[in-house]
Amino acid sequence: MAFGVAFLWHMHQPDYRDESGVMQMPWVFLHAVRSYRDMIWHVERHPDIRVTFNLTPSLLEQLRLYEEKGLAADATLRLFYKPAANLAHEERERVTALCRSLRLETMLPDIRGKELFGQASHTDAELESLQTLFLLGWCAEELRRHDPLVGALLKQGAPYGLRQKQTLLEQLLESLPALLPRYRRLAESGRIALSTTPYYHPILPLLLDMGEAAVANPRTRLPEGCFPLPEDAKRQVLMAKTLFEETFGFSPAGYWPAEGAVSDNALALFAEAGARWVATDEEILARSLGKEGNLPERYRPHRRNGVAIAFRDRRLSDALGFRYRHLPASEAMDDFLRNVRAAAQEAPGGSAFVILDGENAWEFFPDNAYDLFESLYGALERADDLRAVTMEEAINADCPALPELSPGSWIYGTFDTWVAHPQKRRAWELLFQPRAAWELAETRHDPDKAKAAEGHFLKAECSDWYWWYGDDHDTDFADAFDTLFRGHLLGVYDLMGLTPPEALLRPIHRPRETVTLTPPVAPVANPWHTPPFFAWTGAGEMRERARGTMDSVRGPVQALRWGWDEKELFFRLEGAVTSRTTLRLRLDGTPWQPDGFRFRLLKGAAEAAFAKSSLPKGPHRLVFEIAEEGRVVQTFPESLVLRIDPDEKLLKAWFV
Repeated sequence: MAFGVAFLWHMHQPDYRDESGVMQMPWVFLHAVRSYRDMIWHVERHPDIRVTFNLTPSLLEQLRLYEEKGLAADATLRLFYKPAANLAHEERERVTALCRSLRLETMLPDIRGKELFGQASHTDAELESLQTLFLLGWCAEELRRHDPLVGALLKQGAPYGLRQKQTLLEQLLESLPALLPRYRRLAESGRIALSTTPYYHPILPLLLDMGEAAVANPRTRLPEGCFPLPEDAKRQVLMAKTLFEETFGFSPAGYWPAEGAVSDNALALFAEAGARWVATDEEILARSLGKEGNLPERYRPHRRNGVAIAFRDRRLSDALGFRYRHLPASEAMDDFLRNVRAAAQEAPGGSAFVILDGENAWEFFPDNAYDLFESLYGALERADDLRAVTMEEAINADCPALPELSPGSWIYGTFDTWVAHPQKRRAWELLFQPRAAWELAETRHDPDKAKAAEGHFLKAECSDWYWWYGDDHDTDFADAFDTLFRGHLLGVYDLMGLTPPEALLRPIHRPRETVTLTPPVAPVANPWHTPPFFAWTGAGEMRERARGTMDSVRGPVQALRWGWDEKELFFRLEGAVTSRTTLRLRLDGTPWQPDGFRFRLLKGAAEAAFAKSSLPKGPHRLVFEIAEEGRVVQTFPESLVLRIDPDEKLLKAWFV
């Protein structure tokens, strides 16, 4: 029997609409003309490939808004359509900042005029060209290869005129109504399966019981003033089911809970909605079974309370989303197939569940990962021992029972990414304050105001707001996310006729101080060959600090020392580490395993080293994850940003 490979591509965008109902950020549109289009195109070209797409309701609703209103649906696209000469100063800055966010090296590597992205200022004519280049960068590979207008503009290169920019934008908007019918046609023919997520992408277990965060990680400090919101959680699930049925004409068989977040209470809601399956991460299975390591059990769904649970293969999923961008497509395909066949040896007749973001990853690949999908899907079509299957096809009737379900998410099996940092906790506290006040407000009896308030609360429960607060993820648009989140809560106070608390008028997101790794006073001797006192004399040093009188440093590590020699960088994290402490690295928010990585534990410290040649060009943000028994207990730094730039003399030796 062929071993199954069950791809679940998760397509999600939060609700970008403000009080006026107009989208303030264009990411739904941009991903729609790029990855949402290419992802269905890849399957259309490979008739023997079966996959599952998870489409969130907030994404579906905004796609439909573009279909109905076109340019009027999006404030940013309106600015793009205007002549550059008519843009006000702030509008000009907003457009330019968005254009500069393009990942130029992969999305527009070779085109005349790309130097415009590096200019400090632009003439009106240059700004028209910059905007056109940005739109072309976001065009799907399908459009680049088959659309006459896109192909001609790419071949031409800058300069572009106003009418060329407007014509391109018009054509891209006009293409959107055909997108969802392509998904529906393939679903109706059995070529793909479709699933969904609770409506506004909330962390469902936390809505039902915030205490689940402390169950998943006892070190997690919970927000104050929280209380269960079971009716909100139920509405998020049932509203999602209703919109899915309206869009595709049938009920969803399964759900990808937002961020793979599960608990027994959340599972009961999915069962009530008629779900046959849900999916989460393999870490949840390991915790539920009380086991560690690579479990062969993850290749078979388990059943609990009438619902089958599939478990994400972390190695395969993370390789596709993060590691393969650095490999030629043929090497990536060989590596993937080798690992899948190893899994088949562990669990004959089972399936590997490859679950990941179906949109953002491909910006890091040349040609929107065209070569990767051609190699991978083509190889799976030709393989006799492997078969690409939908999630439903991978669910067996005789799934083993799961005796216990450990609450958690796809990130290390905890909820810390959405609740652990002080900014995240503050956001939750500011959500629950108007929620409690609403229950006492007279305006709650007004049907129109009650409906409006419900919309604000449900949108404010979206996981994305909490994801971007704190230091564990970076975006140039954190202030915009912050404004949208607080805008929903301010809208509730307006409906109640109450003055909002002062704290809600101030940004929750605060820019962090950046510490750059610069040469210490003297070179650091290799600590693997030198006694600690002498090795770290004169080393660079930074200390994490408390963020206020009511807070303290979270976790065992208090300080970091650094230095380097001609070949390696050395780090010493000082604090209450134990024999169970391990260390992971993230570079720009992505899990990173540098060449020559070494790690050891000493009394009161952990030391690490890696090859300087591992660092890619350009400035990067380095984060240490301190784990105990496989659970992350601290990210360091938290209140600061640690910047490392190989272009700033980092890779050069120095002498004193």
